[in-house]
Amino acid sequence: MNYDQTASSGISPAVAIILALVYVAVIVFEIAAYWKVFEKAGRPGWGAIIPIYNLYLLLKVAGRPAGG
Repeated sequence: MNYDQTASSGISPAVAIILALVYVAVIVFEIAAYWKVFEKAGRPGWGAIIPIYNLYLLLKVAGRPAGG
């Protein structure tokens, strides 16, 4: 029997690199946007890069209760 082993599964490395670059660009844009929002609201801009703290700051900026 002759089985064809040429079929590939998954995406090509070039597509994976492009998707990774787009993902990183979106994350950088999101951090920059949060940073600007926090600074305009009088909060520390560096809070945009701290995962849970940025949600806390976002709630404070929106005037919502941040605690449970």
